[in-house]
Amino acid sequence: SRVRLTPIAGRWIAHPSADAHRPESPADGVVDHVEGEQVTIRLLADSPPPAGLAVVGCDPAFGVLVEALQRERGVDVSWNQRGSRAALVALARGDAHIAGIHLKDAASGTWNEPFVRETVPFPCARVAFAIWEQGLLVRPDVHFRIRGIADMATAGIRLLNREAGSGSRALLDEALATAGVDVNSIVGYHTSARGHLAVADGISAGAADAGIAIRAAGEARGLDFLPIREEAYELVVPEHFLDLPPVCALLELLRRPGTRAQVEALGGYDGAAMGSPA
Repeated sequence: SRVRLTPIAGRWIAHPSADAHRPESPADGVVDHVEGEQVTIRLLADSPPPAGLAVVGCDPAFGVLVEALQRERGVDVSWNQRGSRAALVALARGDAHIAGIHLKDAASGTWNEPFVRETVPFPCARVAFAIWEQGLLVRPDVHFRIRGIADMATAGIRLLNREAGSGSRALLDEALATAGVDVNSIVGYHTSARGHLAVADGISAGAADAGIAIRAAGEARGLDFLPIREEAYELVVPEHFLDLPPVCALLELLRRPGTRAQVEALGGYDGAAMGSPA
């Protein structure tokens, strides 16, 4: 049968073409070798292995969907926890099916869309995941010394930052600039952890006194939280992946009230629009 080819995680995957009138069918085969214009495809067995889904994003709540997709649909999810800009770059170069992002455009005040348009060279759909609370996670024993973002320059306070290009790092930089704080006056500004829970774990282990992350990560590790703002976390899906069975299964899960309830129970999430177009 006719197939279309899409690159994911370093290999080309063959899917039924859109005009084959079989959008619900799994892939017919996997490309084994490409040489010039010659493509060798290995056909899958009658009972293909579970379909895979490659996702790049930093939201720890996505683990709720990873577990449900595996349990209910047999979908193995490769979940790489990276910052928002890195997630979009991975999507653009064909290393992922879905990217999770939370980036605010300073010029327009809009969320995410300008960055998708700037980075990804093909049409994409944006799907709402949740509005979350982001701010400073603080060790309870030093909370009396940290009442707001300006206190991060206080002598003896150690920060654990997120990596450059992450939405959290961008938020911290904006908040520090507004407060008139020089980043070079902050001990630990140039240290970083990949992911919200990694920040919380570093603080809990005593590697830092405070860090930038979402409320849910702090609650999971028993840390205090100083809110900075609410943000729109969205999933970006290339339009040519919207008919893939694993992607359809994910979108279905997002629209379930039970999924929303599980995510909101983690703390600091509002999932009222979860699964709807952003």
